[in-house]
Amino acid sequence: MFPYARYGESLDSVEAQIWSVAGVIARGAGVEEIGALLPAGAARNAVDCALWDLQAKLAGRRVWDLVGLADPGPVTTVYTLGVDTPEAMASKAAENRNRPRLKLK
Repeated sequence: MFPYARYGESLDSVEAQIWSVAGVIARGAGVEEIGALLPAGAARNAVDCALWDLQAKLAGRRVWDLVGLADPGPVTTVYTLGVDTPEAMASKAAENRNRPRLKLK
């Protein structure tokens, strides 16, 4: 997740939030503690991902194994066709007709 200005986030604010919990992380705080200390957003997401990754690496396991989930499977995503002339968008759609989903902007 990246900082979003519309949520009042910036690179500086996210960095400040991460540094605000550095001490508790150094003392061994885990995912649950950090979730209670940081609001939902880019900083909490970054720290959460890093802590799960660290825990998995220290255990020599994959994150989904740690939490008892099945191996992740493929994910269907969309291919976005940017705004253009109707003809150009039709051409792009035709070029990408083999994709499972197209999204028009």
